[in-house]
Amino acid sequence: MNLWLWIGLPLLFLLGIFLNAIKDMKRLEKQVPKFLDKVRPQAYDDDEDEYPAKPDEKRPAKDKPESPADKQPPQR
Repeated sequence: MNLWLWIGLPLLFLLGIFLNAIKDMKRLEKQVPKFLDKVRPQAYDDDEDEYPAKPDEKRPAKDKPESPADKQPPQR
């Protein structure tokens, strides 16, 4: 009997969490369409160099330290 309590009660707890998550998901699916008309898309500002970058472009690091090999020797 004691073994059934150790196995059964945690399983019932996990089952309750799972069923409540499904119930909340269904409730959210009903509420979200009401607010979709209030959401406006944000324009991407090319001047700002913030994370996350656009996935189709790679930006060079601005604060990248220069290595000695990258420097040009002084012209005489």
